Amino acid sequence: MEIKSEDYEEPACLLCMDDEPKRHIPISRIIEKLDEHLGKNDYEAACRHLEYWLHEAEFYGDKRGIYAVKNEEMGLYRKLGNKEKALDAAAQTLALIDELGFDNTVTAATAYVNAATVYKAFGDPAGALPLYEKARMIYEQGLDGGDARLGGLYNNTALALAELNRFDEAFELYEAALNIMSKNRYGELEMAD
Repeated sequence: MEIKSEDYEEPACLLCMDDEPKRHIPISRIIEKLDEHLGKNDYEAACRHLEYWLHEAEFYGDKRGIYAVKNEEMGLYRKLGNKEKALDAAAQTLALIDELGFDNTVTAATAYVNAATVYKAFGDPAGALPLYEKARMIYEQGLDGGDARLGGLYNNTALALAELNRFDEAFELYEAALNIMSKNRYGELEMAD
Protein backbone atom coordinates (compact mmCIF):
# COMPACT_ATOMS: atom_id res chain seq x y z
CA MET A 1 0.00 0.00 0.00
CA GLU A 2 1.37 3.32 -1.10
CA ILE A 3 1.35 6.29 1.32
CA LYS A 4 0.29 9.55 -0.27
CA SER A 5 1.05 13.07 0.94
CA GLU A 6 -2.59 13.68 1.92
CA ASP A 7 -2.21 10.81 4.40
CA TYR A 8 0.32 12.71 6.48
CA GLU A 9 0.09 16.42 5.53
CA GLU A 10 -2.33 18.82 7.16
CA PRO A 11 -4.95 20.21 4.73
CA ALA A 12 -4.04 23.74 5.83
CA CYS A 13 -1.13 25.37 7.57
CA LEU A 14 -1.80 25.10 11.29
CA LEU A 15 0.16 28.30 11.94
CA CYS A 16 -1.87 30.23 9.33
CA MET A 17 -5.28 29.32 10.72
CA ASP A 18 -5.19 32.15 13.26
CA ASP A 19 -5.43 34.68 10.41
CA GLU A 20 -9.02 33.60 9.79
CA PRO A 21 -11.70 34.60 12.28
CA LYS A 22 -12.94 31.71 14.38
CA ARG A 23 -16.43 33.13 14.14
CA HIS A 24 -18.27 35.82 12.21
CA ILE A 25 -20.79 38.09 13.85
CA PRO A 26 -24.36 37.88 12.43
CA ILE A 27 -24.43 41.17 10.52
CA SER A 28 -27.98 40.96 9.15
CA ARG A 29 -29.39 40.13 12.61
CA ILE A 30 -27.36 42.96 14.14
CA ILE A 31 -28.74 45.49 11.66
CA GLU A 32 -32.27 44.16 12.13
CA LYS A 33 -32.03 44.64 15.91
CA LEU A 34 -30.41 48.05 15.43
CA ASP A 35 -33.35 49.09 13.26
CA GLU A 36 -35.71 47.99 16.05
CA HIS A 37 -33.90 50.23 18.55
CA LEU A 38 -33.87 53.15 16.12
CA GLY A 39 -37.54 52.63 15.30
CA LYS A 40 -38.28 53.16 19.01
CA ASN A 41 -35.89 56.13 19.18
CA ASP A 42 -33.95 54.16 21.80
CA TYR A 43 -30.54 55.55 20.94
CA GLU A 44 -28.91 54.40 24.17
CA ALA A 45 -29.86 50.80 23.40
CA ALA A 46 -28.67 51.25 19.80
CA CYS A 47 -25.27 52.46 21.04
CA ARG A 48 -24.96 49.60 23.54
CA HIS A 49 -25.98 47.13 20.83
CA LEU A 50 -23.30 48.31 18.40
CA GLU A 51 -20.65 48.52 21.13
CA TYR A 52 -21.38 44.92 22.17
CA TRP A 53 -21.11 43.60 18.61
CA LEU A 54 -17.98 45.64 17.91
CA HIS A 55 -16.29 43.98 20.90
CA GLU A 56 -17.45 40.56 19.65
CA ALA A 57 -16.10 41.22 16.16
CA GLU A 58 -12.79 42.44 17.57
CA PHE A 59 -12.54 39.43 19.88
CA TYR A 60 -13.03 37.03 16.99
CA GLY A 61 -10.83 38.99 14.59
CA ASP A 62 -13.81 39.43 12.26
CA LYS A 63 -12.72 42.44 10.21
CA ARG A 64 -15.79 42.32 7.99
CA GLY A 65 -17.87 42.45 11.14
CA ILE A 66 -15.87 45.39 12.46
CA TYR A 67 -16.37 47.12 9.11
CA ALA A 68 -20.14 46.57 9.21
CA VAL A 69 -20.50 47.82 12.80
CA LYS A 70 -18.29 50.87 12.20
CA ASN A 71 -20.31 51.67 9.08
CA GLU A 72 -23.50 51.64 11.17
CA GLU A 73 -21.83 53.68 13.92
CA MET A 74 -21.14 56.49 11.47
CA GLY A 75 -24.84 57.09 10.91
CA LEU A 76 -25.84 56.63 14.53
CA TYR A 77 -23.23 58.96 15.98
CA ARG A 78 -23.92 61.53 13.25
CA LYS A 79 -27.60 61.44 14.16
CA LEU A 80 -26.71 61.87 17.83
CA GLY A 81 -24.39 64.80 17.07
CA ASN A 82 -21.33 63.02 18.47
CA LYS A 83 -18.69 64.43 16.15
CA GLU A 84 -15.70 62.67 17.67
CA LYS A 85 -17.22 59.18 17.56
CA ALA A 86 -18.74 59.71 14.11
CA LEU A 87 -15.44 60.90 12.62
CA ASP A 88 -13.56 58.05 14.33
CA ALA A 89 -16.02 55.48 12.93
CA ALA A 90 -15.65 57.05 9.47
CA ALA A 91 -11.85 56.91 9.60
CA GLN A 92 -11.82 53.29 10.75
CA THR A 93 -14.37 52.22 8.14
CA LEU A 94 -12.48 53.90 5.32
CA ALA A 95 -9.21 52.31 6.47
CA LEU A 96 -10.78 48.85 6.31
CA ILE A 97 -11.98 49.25 2.70
CA ASP A 98 -8.55 48.62 1.19
CA GLU A 99 -7.57 46.06 3.81
CA LEU A 100 -10.65 43.96 3.04
CA GLY A 101 -10.34 44.39 -0.72
CA PHE A 102 -13.65 46.24 -0.97
CA ASP A 103 -12.37 49.13 -3.08
CA ASN A 104 -14.47 49.66 -6.23
CA THR A 105 -17.41 47.72 -4.77
CA VAL A 106 -20.91 48.98 -4.04
CA THR A 107 -20.19 48.10 -0.40
CA ALA A 108 -17.28 50.55 -0.42
CA ALA A 109 -19.35 53.19 -2.20
CA THR A 110 -21.98 53.01 0.53
CA ALA A 111 -19.26 53.54 3.15
CA TYR A 112 -17.93 56.51 1.14
CA VAL A 113 -21.43 58.04 1.14
CA ASN A 114 -21.81 57.46 4.88
CA ALA A 115 -18.39 58.94 5.68
CA ALA A 116 -18.98 61.91 3.38
CA THR A 117 -22.30 62.57 5.06
CA VAL A 118 -20.53 62.58 8.42
CA TYR A 119 -17.98 65.11 7.15
CA LYS A 120 -20.72 67.32 5.71
CA ALA A 121 -22.82 67.10 8.87
CA PHE A 122 -19.91 68.29 10.98
CA GLY A 123 -19.00 71.27 8.82
CA ASP A 124 -16.66 69.86 6.17
CA PRO A 125 -18.60 69.78 2.88
CA ALA A 126 -15.35 70.24 0.94
CA GLY A 127 -13.93 67.12 2.60
CA ALA A 128 -17.11 65.24 1.76
CA LEU A 129 -16.99 65.89 -1.99
CA PRO A 130 -14.07 63.56 -2.89
CA LEU A 131 -15.82 60.71 -1.08
CA TYR A 132 -19.11 61.45 -2.82
CA GLU A 133 -17.24 61.42 -6.14
CA LYS A 134 -15.65 58.03 -5.37
CA ALA A 135 -19.09 56.68 -4.52
CA ARG A 136 -20.57 58.19 -7.67
CA MET A 137 -18.04 56.48 -9.94
CA ILE A 138 -18.80 53.11 -8.35
CA TYR A 139 -22.59 53.55 -8.12
CA GLU A 140 -22.93 54.74 -11.71
CA GLN A 141 -21.07 51.65 -12.93
CA GLY A 142 -22.47 49.11 -10.47
CA LEU A 143 -26.10 50.12 -9.97
CA ASP A 144 -29.13 50.41 -12.17
CA GLY A 145 -29.68 54.06 -13.15
CA GLY A 146 -32.96 54.12 -11.23
CA ASP A 147 -31.56 52.77 -7.96
CA ALA A 148 -32.62 54.85 -4.94
CA ARG A 149 -29.06 54.74 -3.57
CA LEU A 150 -27.92 56.68 -6.62
CA GLY A 151 -30.69 59.22 -6.07
CA GLY A 152 -29.68 59.59 -2.43
CA LEU A 153 -26.05 60.09 -3.44
CA TYR A 154 -26.99 62.81 -5.93
CA ASN A 155 -29.10 64.55 -3.30
CA ASN A 156 -26.37 64.41 -0.62
CA THR A 157 -23.73 65.62 -3.07
CA ALA A 158 -26.01 68.48 -4.11
CA LEU A 159 -26.42 69.50 -0.46
CA ALA A 160 -22.63 69.66 -0.03
CA LEU A 161 -22.24 71.64 -3.26
CA ALA A 162 -24.93 74.10 -2.18
CA GLU A 163 -23.09 74.69 1.10
CA LEU A 164 -20.03 75.56 -0.98
CA ASN A 165 -22.08 78.00 -3.10
CA ARG A 166 -21.70 75.80 -6.19
CA PHE A 167 -25.37 76.20 -7.01
CA ASP A 168 -25.35 75.29 -10.73
CA GLU A 169 -23.75 71.91 -10.02
CA ALA A 170 -26.05 71.38 -7.04
CA PHE A 171 -29.18 72.17 -9.08
CA GLU A 172 -28.15 69.65 -11.75
CA LEU A 173 -27.73 66.92 -9.14
CA TYR A 174 -30.97 67.84 -7.36
CA GLU A 175 -32.82 67.34 -10.64
CA ALA A 176 -31.11 64.00 -11.23
CA ALA A 177 -31.99 62.93 -7.68
CA LEU A 178 -35.62 63.99 -8.06
CA ASN A 179 -35.87 62.15 -11.36
CA ILE A 180 -34.69 58.90 -9.75
CA MET A 181 -36.50 59.23 -6.45
CA SER A 182 -39.86 60.17 -8.00
CA LYS A 183 -39.83 56.78 -9.72
CA ASN A 184 -39.08 54.88 -6.51
CA ARG A 185 -41.64 53.88 -3.94
CA TYR A 186 -41.36 56.38 -1.06
CA GLY A 187 -38.41 57.97 -2.87
CA GLU A 188 -39.46 61.58 -2.48
CA LEU A 189 -40.20 60.95 1.19
CA GLU A 190 -36.67 59.55 1.67
CA MET A 191 -35.16 62.67 0.10
CA ALA A 192 -37.16 64.85 2.47
CA ASP A 193 -35.62 62.99 5.42
